[in-house]
This record gives sequence, C-alpha cells and structure tokens, in this order.
Amino acid sequence: MATLVTILIAVIFTALLMLGLSITLLRKGHHIQGEVGENDEMKKRGLKCATAEIIEEERALGLLPDEESDRCTPSCSNNCSTCADSKSH
Repeated sequence: MATLVTILIAVIFTALLMLGLSITLLRKGHHIQGEVGENDEMKKRGLKCATAEIIEEERALGLLPDEESDRCTPSCSNNCSTCADSKSH
C-alpha cells in the first residue's frame, strides 16, 4: 500500500511539473533559457559563461596564441557549448 501511495505521489508531481513547463512555454512562447550565454536577462546584466570569461581574461593577459584568439568570438554568443566545441577544433 505504501509503495502504491509513493508511486501515485511521484506521478502527480511529474504531471504538475509537466503542466508547469507547458504553461511557461505557452505563456512565453519559448523554452526556459537555462544556459548562461543564452539567457537574455543574464546578458543584460553582463554575465557570461565561464568559458567566455576565461578566454576574455586570457586575451587581456596576452596568454592566448594568435590561432586561438578567434575561438570565442561574439558569433558564439557566450554560449559555453559553442565555445567548448570551437576549442576542440
């Protein structure tokens, strides 16, 4: 009986979570922006992903060789996954 109640609570919680995400998607018209580099509010506040911050600091200190100086450019939009992909090339 306790197992059935636990499963029922888990199913109800999951359904409420899915409902909440669906309402957010319908109200805002897009998915929740969880990535630092993609979130508009974080961009307004000047926050960047860790990869973009490190590369920016290394550029300022002159630690990056010339071939790596273009790796995290504004075209990567401070998106960590994009910056990480460009580092592997």
